[in-house]
Amino acid sequence: MIALADGNNFYCSCERVFNPTLEGVPVVVLSNNDGCVVARSEEAKALGFEMGTPEFQARELIETHGVRVFSSNYTLYGDMSRRMMELLTASAPATEIYSIDECFLDYTGMADPEEHARRTREQVRQWLGLPICIGIAATKTLAKAANKLAKHNGGVVMITADNTEEWLTKLPLDKLWGIGRAHDRRLRARGFRTAWDFHQADPAWVRKHMGVVGERMVRELQGIACLSLEEVQPDRQNVCCAKSFGTRLTELRDIEEALANYVNTSAGRVRARCCSSASAPLRLPNSSETGSQPMLDQRPAIRSYPHVRCLTFRPAPAALFVRPLHTGLPS
Repeated sequence: MIALADGNNFYCSCERVFNPTLEGVPVVVLSNNDGCVVARSEEAKALGFEMGTPEFQARELIETHGVRVFSSNYTLYGDMSRRMMELLTASAPATEIYSIDECFLDYTGMADPEEHARRTREQVRQWLGLPICIGIAATKTLAKAANKLAKHNGGVVMITADNTEEWLTKLPLDKLWGIGRAHDRRLRARGFRTAWDFHQADPAWVRKHMGVVGERMVRELQGIACLSLEEVQPDRQNVCCAKSFGTRLTELRDIEEALANYVNTSAGRVRARCCSSASAPLRLPNSSETGSQPMLDQRPAIRSYPHVRCLTFRPAPAALFVRPLHTGLPS
């Protein structure tokens, strides 16, 4: 059996951990530079907030309903993710960290997977204050479907051979892992409406119209495992640390302070994966958003960092790129 643990409205939940007054209040988190909505609490979803909505378009809705709005705090979200993954990893013999708030867990051989999932869910809530849902099934795709259903069915759902039709009938087609807008539109034109409808499809027909990926998807829904746990994450090709400055910078020492923090963060990420780097390009902005006045004189920066192989200036957030990465630290 495979389980998928997923943080509920993860960014919003992280904000609520350190601000309990946000419980029960509509909350949205905005993307870098407060451009658009990237996370919504259940209360915000009920008000009609959609993922990717530009902030300026949602401003009236925000003001009318007193929605609490937060800028993205990826340092916080990354730290909370690390803590959550440590708990989840300790709860199963094998795991695959799929994203910042999702983790596949190997529940093979467990006497009572549902009860184990409930205990894990309660532990994460008690220790970290984060609500999570866990879906359990024979394959990754079914576990993803079970996780979607768990969000409105008590937090834990286990799909077995006996109840597959019961659960998949409740899941809309577009909620299936791997079904995007284009596939959803084509399949609906052919009469597919639910995950169970797709489960009933002929794999050969699916392969003809959706390729091998679609065939794997339908076979996984039928309980035939096509996707295994990836316990070893693939090597990264580069590491990036980037943030926007809050004000226009005119002093090199301010850039040096930010660069020192970026180097420390990036080096830690490289060391954590037991890698070394061949180069570290630095990118700095050279103009403000509203005019052409330079934010930084390029010349002293170039003289100060002759060892940086690639130094460019463009109107963008300051960033340090470490690339390429090579397995094994230098002796």
